[in-house]
Amino acid sequence: MERKDKGYASIDDIYANPFMKMLIQVAANIVLTKKSINSTFTEGEKSILELYQSVRNIMSCVNDIRMAIVFSKHFDKQYLSKNEVNEEQYMTYHYDTIIHKLSTIKDLEFKIVAQIYNLTTNKFGNCSWNTIDKNRERINNEKLFSFFENELYKEFIFYFDKKRNKSTHEGEISISEFNDVSGELLLRDISKNSLYNNIPGSSYANSYYVSQLINKDRKKMVRKMEQMYQSCLNLIYIFFNSLFEDLSNVFTLDVKKNYSKTIAAVFKDL
Repeated sequence: MERKDKGYASIDDIYANPFMKMLIQVAANIVLTKKSINSTFTEGEKSILELYQSVRNIMSCVNDIRMAIVFSKHFDKQYLSKNEVNEEQYMTYHYDTIIHKLSTIKDLEFKIVAQIYNLTTNKFGNCSWNTIDKNRERINNEKLFSFFENELYKEFIFYFDKKRNKSTHEGEISISEFNDVSGELLLRDISKNSLYNNIPGSSYANSYYVSQLINKDRKKMVRKMEQMYQSCLNLIYIFFNSLFEDLSNVFTLDVKKNYSKTIAAVFKDL
């Protein structure tokens, strides 16, 4: 894969962020220290661990997207056909997973901003864009707002956010890549029932030519998923860089050693 200097970020690029590395190290030290002395966490330590957990949740979503692509590349036709799952259904299932994870990443990014800048009293740290926008002066991080307000970001994230809502609330999810063979897939699957094996068009639906078309569309969908994954990595890379650049400057050695303040208090002057 091309490097980020050509427009492509990788998982390693994200984890290489200096603040990310520091946060992981500090969180690990907190957990290991408390475990060794059998002590409870202070409020400051809890805040750091909550921030770490939110970051970790984003990276878990990224990994779920990666795994969905891995699974989608391997279609065991014999096994799945036996269990009445065709290519379109299989790919739609994994696509649905990806759009839900993409939308969740957006929610988690808002949550992280809320945690750091103490924008909500909700114990779960949930936060909307409206809340973030209203606190622009308090947050005082123009790079972060440039990221959220970038048209490419909004086009990508909110497009899939709407798809997630459609799937979640109306149970409607579809992929256009199979439009040209969807009818043939239906005929092919119905013709496997002994009651319909002579249905008109079944021979064509079961032909080698149609099989190749279906396989071609499945590979086309895999490429689309891979592009979505890469765009996701690029956006997360920019998000963490935008957020962590300023935080790295104020997350001092004293704070790392003592954890005497909450995350919101430490970064309140940004």
